Amino acid sequence: MPARPSRGARLVARVSALLAVTLATPAAARAQTLDLSLERALTLARERSGLLLLADAEAAAARHEEREAGLPADDSELELAGGPRFGDEDELDLELGWRRPFEPRGARAARADSARARSESAAAQARRLRLDVLARTAQLHASALHAQALLELADEDAALAERLVQGAVARRESGDASRLDESLARASLARS
Repeated sequence: MPARPSRGARLVARVSALLAVTLATPAAARAQTLDLSLERALTLARERSGLLLLADAEAAAARHEEREAGLPADDSELELAGGPRFGDEDELDLELGWRRPFEPRGARAARADSARARSESAAAQARRLRLDVLARTAQLHASALHAQALLELADEDAALAERLVQGAVARRESGDASRLDESLARASLARS
């Protein structure tokens, strides 16, 4: 059976796919700048990450279980039953019962220690996951800024190559350059 990817790896794959779709836009849309600052991206990751929300909820549940584990096991039950007894004389049967579980010495402390360990583990896992998500968000933000800078450079390169072609055509028409210079400028434009 193949290993199942971790929740963090699935999140990274989803965010990477989202960035790939965002960056693979037509040239007209590429002219827009990335308006999302790093602080805003980190804030959005904290607020909207399903993994972080789930980890925080699990840590809160573990804290609640820890508080509950310190309480005594007073699950006492009082039972009252009754009803008429049919026979020679009409009588009323009543039964009263009380039951309380026996808790061995040290059981409550052991239960509290176990719950405390689970709570601390859940809190540590939530902190680790938060750091992982925020680090990956910062890394993806930097990658998006880098990609945006590359697109801007590519657009500037294409504009410069277009001006070179126009210059080569003008020089050829004036007799100062040959058809070869114009062809080289057009090849440069095609590469850019």
